[in-house]
Amino acid sequence: MRTSSLIGHAIEAYTEYRRDPSIPADAVMRRFFFNRKYLGSSDRRAIADTYFGVIKNWLRLEALVRDAFHAEDVASNNGLNEPRVVAAFLIAMEGRNPKEVFADLDLIRPGVVTEEALSCFADRERETTRLFALSATERLATLYSEPTWFVEALTKEYDEATA
Repeated sequence: MRTSSLIGHAIEAYTEYRRDPSIPADAVMRRFFFNRKYLGSSDRRAIADTYFGVIKNWLRLEALVRDAFHAEDVASNNGLNEPRVVAAFLIAMEGRNPKEVFADLDLIRPGVVTEEALSCFADRERETTRLFALSATERLATLYSEPTWFVEALTKEYDEATA
């Protein structure tokens, strides 16, 4: 299956999860694959790896999306954030080339992203600057995609360097 199709399936699965996050992520994925029996094992593996990677790092990825796009554009959503979050995962976490991800995404959803915005996802210095502008608790919560209350509890229990 083409890379653009695999990315499209991962976006579709993530969109289903975001629609109702109270349903466990693995149940969403099981139902997704049950309804798409035409997917082979390697296709399922690629889609699942992307899907679970996005969910594991969702807070950090959404912060990258907010940084790369205008805040009002991200707040309105209009179904555009899911492809952007998946693109952020592919570029920032998996190290894919922004030009290739842009070409694949443009086939699926034209006009959702620009190549310049995707390049922001690969800019580690920009992310580091943005993270260090946050408080220590917010920085840890964003970096590791953990709830702020959890990071605060860890910080209270252990010293800040250990947490």
